Order: sequence, then structure tokens, then C-alpha cells
Amino acid sequence: MVEKIKVILYGLGALGKRIARFVLEKEWLEIVGAVDIINVGEDVGEIIGLERKLGVTLTKDPNDLFHRVTADI
Repeated sequence: MVEKIKVILYGLGALGKRIARFVLEKEWLEIVGAVDIINVGEDVGEIIGLERKLGVTLTKDPNDLFHRVTADI
């Protein structure tokens, strides 16, 4: 089993949403957090247009997120 690389997304505008979808296509990557100033409190899956939640809530406070979540990227 391959250990997943944990990713925090920073910004979910047009480009950030495409990056999020790319990350989800790779079985060796995992979204563990996301930061933006719009859509705070919403699930990343809903924000990027998936028909399911990912269990990752968008926050506007990167310092808080970095203290709560361990990521590689």
C-alpha cells in the first residue's frame, strides 16, 4: 500500500478548484485541509462541484488549520 501525500489547498478560485480535482484523481494524494476567504465553513467537495462531501471544511485561518492538520504539501 502506498502512503498518501497529504495536501492542504490554499485558495479555491478557478485554478484552485482544478487543482483540487487533480488531487482527487490521484490515489496517492489526499486533501486534508483548505484555506480561502470565500465559502468558509463549506465542504470542499461541494465547493468544487462534486455531488458528495469530502469531509474537509474550508477555513479562512491558515494558522489554526496548520496547528490542527498535518500535511506534506
